[in-house]
Amino acid sequence: VRDEYRDKQFPDGETFMHHAVTVAFTDALWGADAVTIAISLLHKVEKNKIEPLLSSIPGIDRETILEISKIIRDLQTIYLPYLDNGVELLGTETTLQNIMKFIIKLSKGDHRVLLHIIADQIQSVSAASKHEKKIKAREIFHISAPLAGMLIHKIYNEIRDRAFELSSPEQYK
Repeated sequence: VRDEYRDKQFPDGETFMHHAVTVAFTDALWGADAVTIAISLLHKVEKNKIEPLLSSIPGIDRETILEISKIIRDLQTIYLPYLDNGVELLGTETTLQNIMKFIIKLSKGDHRVLLHIIADQIQSVSAASKHEKKIKAREIFHISAPLAGMLIHKIYNEIRDRAFELSSPEQYK
């Protein structure tokens, strides 16, 4: 990955490597699995280089390589609008719900993709200008935070349902 990100920077001067490692570290702090962390480390690698790069790592099976590659390719096609002056629209409930539905639809409901998107959004604030930080803070508050809440609620419900199914199989039916 270091070779792929060598000398690549965002317009604000942040290196691709620093960005990817910071997003992956955020995912790890949140308890993400190895696939999610790999997605965050590799999300800026060119599409045609992802599979060969993963194939060079011992111990990763072909199915996992294809899964990670597909998710990263999908992520690279997701364009989340930078709201800038449109950030004022974030006050309306309909707009917020539409943006969140858009993100969920593009992520295909995959919690790993949502987790990566949220971590990426949060990490992007550190390298932003003062003006951009205000905008990003509103995006995080109005979009990323509710998405994280929905994600946690979904996981909570899945765990609770599974526990009920295991503890009371007759009532679960």
